[in-house]
Amino acid sequence: ITYGSPARDAGLNSGSPNTDIDGEPRPFYSGVQLPPPLVAITDIGADEFVDTRNPKVGGADNDPRNPPTTDPDGDGIFNPFDNCPTIANVHQVDSNGDGIGDVCPNAAPLVYFVDNSLPAPPPWPAPQPDGLTWATAFRNIQQAIDAADLHNRDLSDLPVPPPKPWWTKNAEVWVRGGAVPGGQTYTENISIWHGVAVYGAWKGPNPPTKPLGELPTDVPDPHPFRDLNANQTTIDGTLSGSVVMMAHLPQDRYLSNPNAPIFDAALKSRYDNTITVLDSFRLINGLAEIGGGVSIYKDLANVSTNRINYNQAALGGGVYIYKSASTVGDGPAPPPAALLTGDTTIFYNQATGPVSYAGYGGGVYVENATAPLIFANIIQGNRAYFGAGIASRNAVPLIKENLIGCECSPQTNIATGQPNSANGKGGGVYMDFKSQVIMDKNTIVSNVAQGASAQGGGIYSLDSNLKMQNTIVANNLSQGTGAAIWAGGNPALYPWLTCPWCYLIYNDFWNNLPAAAAFTGIPNPTMGPVPPSCSPCTLTNLAVDPMFVNPSNCAYNLAIGSPLRGAGIPECPDPAVCPVPNIGAFQDEDPPVSIADAKKLGNGTIVQVASAVVTAVFPEGFYIEQTDRSSAIKVAIYNAPVYEGQVVDVTGVMSDYGLERQICNPQITLVFPEKRPVIRPLAMSNNDLGGIPVGPYKQNPLKSTGPCNLGLLITTWGRVTQIISGSSPGFVIDDGSRVGVKVILTDGLTLPAIGTFVSVTGICTAVADEAGKWTRAIRPRSSSDVIYFAK
Repeated sequence: ITYGSPARDAGLNSGSPNTDIDGEPRPFYSGVQLPPPLVAITDIGADEFVDTRNPKVGGADNDPRNPPTTDPDGDGIFNPFDNCPTIANVHQVDSNGDGIGDVCPNAAPLVYFVDNSLPAPPPWPAPQPDGLTWATAFRNIQQAIDAADLHNRDLSDLPVPPPKPWWTKNAEVWVRGGAVPGGQTYTENISIWHGVAVYGAWKGPNPPTKPLGELPTDVPDPHPFRDLNANQTTIDGTLSGSVVMMAHLPQDRYLSNPNAPIFDAALKSRYDNTITVLDSFRLINGLAEIGGGVSIYKDLANVSTNRINYNQAALGGGVYIYKSASTVGDGPAPPPAALLTGDTTIFYNQATGPVSYAGYGGGVYVENATAPLIFANIIQGNRAYFGAGIASRNAVPLIKENLIGCECSPQTNIATGQPNSANGKGGGVYMDFKSQVIMDKNTIVSNVAQGASAQGGGIYSLDSNLKMQNTIVANNLSQGTGAAIWAGGNPALYPWLTCPWCYLIYNDFWNNLPAAAAFTGIPNPTMGPVPPSCSPCTLTNLAVDPMFVNPSNCAYNLAIGSPLRGAGIPECPDPAVCPVPNIGAFQDEDPPVSIADAKKLGNGTIVQVASAVVTAVFPEGFYIEQTDRSSAIKVAIYNAPVYEGQVVDVTGVMSDYGLERQICNPQITLVFPEKRPVIRPLAMSNNDLGGIPVGPYKQNPLKSTGPCNLGLLITTWGRVTQIISGSSPGFVIDDGSRVGVKVILTDGLTLPAIGTFVSVTGICTAVADEAGKWTRAIRPRSSSDVIYFAK
């Protein structure tokens, strides 16, 4: 280790060996502790910093550089080893690896902010926004992306430019959204350079103020400040190109040329394997040759938690992927990316055009790509000549956990065929040109291949291999042949054509019409006997009614009692590690659980809650409660079609909402649609509100005790002690507990005078102020929930 290492004299002497990896004595005093006493302390790691000079103030056995002589900022790190010599920074934090400590004024920032709701900046040469805070945010996204890409940075601003490339990580871009349903719209077509991560759905200046470069990992949960369900960020391409282009282009000039003196192979490898991110946006009105919504070209990208709707291209109306191992859907995007299942939607896109190669991949198009992941998307209402949902050409995609299709018009994917040809192919999925497609746990339903010469209502495959398991192929329609699957090619090259029992396993094929032409080009994989030439394969596929919850409303979860529950093949042989899955996408929720148990599950877990009572309905969601009033939870859906007092079953995905848990992307079934008396509220003192938050990611900034009662319908009372104005108005009451409870202002509720005594009924929750401090709160449903008494 070198002189500047923070590992020097930072270990424990107890238990350490007497010598280091070089055979030198340890512990050894190495000059960190000045002035005396000179105490020898073991260094962290295998090497002990040994300095045999006198006085022992620098130099080292492994450090050929000159010994340091000055430490102007007094942080114990001497020049020239201090990455910010004028500002004390003992830990030498350098988040992006540019050789400049994060505390230095000329350090590259970690975040650039975008907010086009701010007034237009004054004309040049007046000072322009720098994007470093919400108050000085850029007005357009592209400006922030260009600033975040370190390759656009002028290194001349450094006192001593680095002798070789110093890139390790670009800054992120945070884009403000607006409240749904309108949201906040940015009218532009953007290019995201490699390694830049762009996140939408931020509330903007409402989060706690953070120092420059500090990510919000120290607040209990960043999601309250970045919630796609509440804060929508739209990018409108105005029919003038791809809404978003993500490309690994040769802008990395000093990394690209192996013959350049500054070329660094290790640095180049790190750079190439950095993920470019687009997360939590609504992308509309793209019109391009390739990739109307998103065009990914040779980049390692993650496109997660987006709404990719109403776009058009010749290839890939929604998404185009070329020579890329990118992820579309909910993949492993770095934090603070959302990790919910099924909340990426690819709706109402088209792949059409007059050119001969046009019309492939209405939702997603993949070409010449190895191992792209299409994961946890809902792909509906798309149109293409071939492959209305997904098209793969000479590619090796993994298509996993997607809902492809819906019987509700206009949410059906339709392969129309070329104009005047009546030859639609692959209503759900299309593959050709030696594609090697792996499909697992998808639900491919109610897709259509249109025309008298149509082929493959569900799946079309030509000169390609297909491996598929745990997938439902149901209710698809071909007006020609191959309602479930149409396949063609040379069996010697594509053995699944003659032995589908070996390659299509543990799937369910049901009600694909016409039934007489459900399978074209392959034997029926749901029927035996399996020929000896296909030994040792056996019959594992089913032909049974999946028993969907409510297909007419696109609710394709399996009902209780479905024969597909526990009928799949696990990912590993150990049942303790890999339990037997249900067949189909988004089907691995447990049987109905209590709300209390649901709130303990991790983010992204699919959960089913049965026979819960609706206690409150708000614009962005509603609350349900157990009939015994033991627990409650928010269901996040805008303009929910429910009323207080109804009894519902809810299936959805667990996530966080401030200190609360919530169910996102819900599918709602009315058990008792008639309105019944609402559950009576629990009476609670101010101090009892909140309880200990539940969930694997929860902290307790309220410092409250007792069972979690966030989400419950409660009544509390007190004297008005404070009036709150601003972006989140309300007032604070105190019943003598001295904790203070904020009453959130609702429509029709007037602010009382300080000193007024009130009784308030509503949903128990918690809110953070602009300084990041959390407080107990109650959210009335209407003005009638607040009763005023005389002072």
